[in-house]
Amino acid sequence: MMTANVEPTASKNRIPEIDALRGICAATVMLYHYIVRYDALIGFSGHPNPAADVNLTGFRDWGLMPVYVFFIISGFVIYMTVSRIKTGTQFVVSRASRLFPVYWVAVTLTYLTWKLAPAYAFTVPIKQYLINLTMLQTFFMVPSVDGVYWSLGVELAFYFGMWLLVFTGNLNKIRGACLVWLVVSFLYGVLGDHPPFYFRAVLLMDLKYAHFFVAGIVFYRMWRRQHDLYDWLSLAACAGNVFVHHTPGAALVLLGFFGVFLLVSFNRLKALAWPPLLYLGMISYPLYLIHQMIGYEIISAVSSNHFLGIVIAVVTAIVLASILTFAVEQPALRALRSAMKRGLPASSPTVSENAEQAIT
Repeated sequence: MMTANVEPTASKNRIPEIDALRGICAATVMLYHYIVRYDALIGFSGHPNPAADVNLTGFRDWGLMPVYVFFIISGFVIYMTVSRIKTGTQFVVSRASRLFPVYWVAVTLTYLTWKLAPAYAFTVPIKQYLINLTMLQTFFMVPSVDGVYWSLGVELAFYFGMWLLVFTGNLNKIRGACLVWLVVSFLYGVLGDHPPFYFRAVLLMDLKYAHFFVAGIVFYRMWRRQHDLYDWLSLAACAGNVFVHHTPGAALVLLGFFGVFLLVSFNRLKALAWPPLLYLGMISYPLYLIHQMIGYEIISAVSSNHFLGIVIAVVTAIVLASILTFAVEQPALRALRSAMKRGLPASSPTVSENAEQAIT
């Protein structure tokens, strides 16, 4: 039986545990790139060391685990967002105002960094940079200016699906849509990259990652106490898809993350709301966008002491992310949403700035 529609936290707009998870994931991605990926691509010894990126369980998903958690968070908070708006236009403005201004600055800074002082043999033609500004480079089969931007295409495909449900007035059918999505994703996981699963269709439908986004949607319903047996079955289906799309070792770790989100959903993980983690959560999107390539430059420049190079890179990335958050992301977000609000009838609902917690 469906329980009462109640939000269990003190604030309707912020969920501190979600912010803390974002902070943990952003910091983990940064450290993975500075320690493991740097050694694999450039090498602390001066030569690439591919073995650094391979672990004992035989898969390379460890560095992607935090990004998978970001996908779960996106499912959670984007469903929260669309539940509070009425039109597809509002959703587009709320997402674009959050994602693009700081992204454009981050892409430009990264591009200029590679132009001025490439850390290793890597070039970015101007055409590649311009296509990257659209955030659609994955769908155009164009390399990203920064490797971490691969996940942005995944997020955009999910946003498009959610926008479609809002635009067509079918948001109330989201659970049925998610079930179909999981079934198709399962079939793709079993059959692999063969017709009818063509590359662009797989990208556009997010078939590799459907289980994360659907799980996030279910966890939000649980947090709102809207869940019923159908949601538990959907979560079980997500768990099944995890084993289809990932190795057994990775799947077990990912199910552990599902357990963490269950604790958050039922208000059992308040200890995560630690101020430093909340701050990292607040700057997590700019930190995710800006840290990798600029960090590689710094570590390479301080090659005589790699530990010191990593420390300087971490501090620099956090400072840059903070500047981008307060000087670009938040002002642009307020300005664009204020403009949207002025263009709406007085009775139309808007999405509060604080309700937007998703990282891409």
